[in-house]
Amino acid sequence: NTQRNIAKSYKSNLEFAFAYSHNEIEEAYKCIENNALQQGYSVRDFNSFKKTLFGLVEKKQGLIAVCKYQNKIVGCLFLVECGNRFTYISGGIDRNYPDLKIGHFLHQKMIDLSIDKGYQQYDISVGGSAGVLRFKEGFGGKHIPFSGARYWILKPAVFKLFLFFEGYLKPHKSKIALLLSKFKNKNK
Repeated sequence: NTQRNIAKSYKSNLEFAFAYSHNEIEEAYKCIENNALQQGYSVRDFNSFKKTLFGLVEKKQGLIAVCKYQNKIVGCLFLVECGNRFTYISGGIDRNYPDLKIGHFLHQKMIDLSIDKGYQQYDISVGGSAGVLRFKEGFGGKHIPFSGARYWILKPAVFKLFLFFEGYLKPHKSKIALLLSKFKNKNK
């Protein structure tokens, strides 16, 4: 099915490009926000994330791959390029065009670009809903687990203080972010 969907997407007059301007990046990120809204999961809103996105793209550490249909951005992938591979972070498609197979198109283009750059792999990431996992498995990849995180605690007292506050504040993360955002905007 995946090969058929990729072939179908290539016949759909889709265009592949990268978003570089602030306007293009904002338009592309709307695909991610709308996708999250339609599928019932949360992502950071553009205004709280735009400085990071713009900075990563300007430093050539992050990429916003876009799919255009009739000169309109209808899908995007947010990726980072590091460790001799592209790593998929987030993405979204305009679900008003289900027959275009936009997700298949974008990921296949990134796989092709990875091959062109001589990379040994394209990291489509792990996890997601059952449907997302089936979609990712369709590309024929295999899961390569990384070694777990390693920590060296250099200042045990500060770390214990961090754990205390982290445990208390974590459940209130969204409220704190909203409060800090209002405080930051008030000081401008």
